[in-house]
Amino acid sequence: MRLAGPGRRFGGYWLDMLLTLLTLGIGWLIWCAIVMSNGQTPAKQMLGMRVIRMDGATAGWGLMFGRGFCKFLVGCIPFGSVISFFIMMGDADNRSIHDKMVNTMVVLND
Repeated sequence: MRLAGPGRRFGGYWLDMLLTLLTLGIGWLIWCAIVMSNGQTPAKQMLGMRVIRMDGATAGWGLMFGRGFCKFLVGCIPFGSVISFFIMMGDADNRSIHDKMVNTMVVLND
């Protein structure tokens, strides 16, 4: 299993934002409901990434929802997303704050 690098994860973050805008949020939510059971968001699916638990099992729908909620909470803190990105860059497993909160990591599909 290979870890997804910070650059790909950063691109995924912005691709999810773009897809949300282009689909007016509704298409993105429907797409999410379909792929979250595989530990993915629409951007992660497009970029060949998935979220796994630290024990190696794929993150399911509930864990992905919790991870997304934690990501939202971090984003509500002033400069929270920026701080989380720098934490991810300095972490050996490329784990951001929301990954640490729910005990997950992002890997490449093999």
